[in-house]
Amino acid sequence: MTNCKETFELLVAAESISNNSSVQNRDNQGELYLFEFILKEHGFLTIESQRYDCPADSYFMIPPNVENSYWSAPGIIQEKIFFVCRGSLVKSLVATYELEKSYMVANARSLVKYFYNMLIVAKQYGARKDREAALIFHKFIQAAHLIVYKDDEPLLPPMVQELHRLLDAHLEKKIDFSIINKEIACSQAYMVRLFKKHMGVTPHEYILRRRLETAQLLLKHSTLSIKEIAERLVFSDQYHFSNYFKKRLGISPSQFRKPEVS
Repeated sequence: MTNCKETFELLVAAESISNNSSVQNRDNQGELYLFEFILKEHGFLTIESQRYDCPADSYFMIPPNVENSYWSAPGIIQEKIFFVCRGSLVKSLVATYELEKSYMVANARSLVKYFYNMLIVAKQYGARKDREAALIFHKFIQAAHLIVYKDDEPLLPPMVQELHRLLDAHLEKKIDFSIINKEIACSQAYMVRLFKKHMGVTPHEYILRRRLETAQLLLKHSTLSIKEIAERLVFSDQYHFSNYFKKRLGISPSQFRKPEVS
């Protein structure tokens, strides 16, 4: 169990693109931890004299005071999302979950949601921002541990992985399953059946749950109205969003948004 006095500070979270195939030598000084997720294309990382190929759907970690270098594959434009944090809680959780030397983790598509959640929280200020970011980070580290130390479990079928990726990319877009069917090249009935077998829920329920997670972050950490959040997350209207939110969480969006009483 971690000490309640341990600190966590989210310094920055952002999306970026890179087409720099020149080796970039970086000295990560101080207490900073960098976590970077590869969304598209691939690059290369060298850390502690070990070279890693970093493909799409992988992430890498640069801990404090470790010499490292990174470069993109020649001729490609790489898309990434990252966050930088520091504090005794970061070091403690990384050590507790035995990830100190797990500099690069492949097949980590399921972790990208934590990076997007950090993007939302990073727009806020003060102690609440860092408190919420610490909770996201703890869940991220737990999920990363399961990926690193459960290599004996079979990977999701490629079809399920691809649908999982497409659904995560459509949190704020309307889903056209006729187009998705063409990309995955199978019937919708078979696709739904296979996804539910491996994920435990249908694609429709999965994306509703992910939108619900995002809605909670937006309610707590943005000035968007409930109507605007409903529109952003592609609910048919504010009432559909509010009814689903209350059905799943037991309280309405407006009640959830009320400031905590200290």
